[in-house]
Amino acid sequence: MLTSLSQYTRDNIIKDVVGIEGGYTNDPSDNGGATRYGVTQAVAMKHLADLKRLFQWDGTMQNLTVPMAVWVYQSDYWDPLSGDAMIALGGKAPLMADLLFEAGVNMGIQVVGVFFQNVLNVLNQQAALYPDITVDGNVGPKSVSAFQQLIAKRPSDGLKNAIFLVTCEVGHHYTAIALQTASQEKWMSGWANRARTYYETFATLY
Repeated sequence: MLTSLSQYTRDNIIKDVVGIEGGYTNDPSDNGGATRYGVTQAVAMKHLADLKRLFQWDGTMQNLTVPMAVWVYQSDYWDPLSGDAMIALGGKAPLMADLLFEAGVNMGIQVVGVFFQNVLNVLNQQAALYPDITVDGNVGPKSVSAFQQLIAKRPSDGLKNAIFLVTCEVGHHYTAIALQTASQEKWMSGWANRARTYYETFATLY
């Protein structure tokens, strides 16, 4: 995890997640299948033509490199979550960009996008602070604007509460997966450690 606000840039956040995800794995009990640096084979194959053109990739997951993983992360996770727009808000807003990105890599950007939008809607005091936004998992300009207004109108606790509640949603999602499919309990301690580390690290930077 990054340890100072000055470190929360797009490149640092993406590379930090690449480091957390680690190298090649292909555990039969992992629903993600063959994975390298957190990039699943299905995601990599979707970008096969671009990865061949840009990086001369041979299509073998064991040979997927860190720069390739960073490129995929920005294309499929960072940009769709409006990471640059959140970074541009300044202050401590980049903490949320990091949380959404890290969780999005692990559970999907649509899932974490819905968490974020639901949290924004329940923190707007029945639309007194800003209008409700459509909950569709697509974190675009309206979601970023609502987030910006939450921070501006609740400077003492808006960001803190949003990060706490999104982290709670992430933890609940992990629990639901393990309850639904017992084999996934193998990953539960790691998932719980990850969610807990989000909040503990961010809390020291408030």
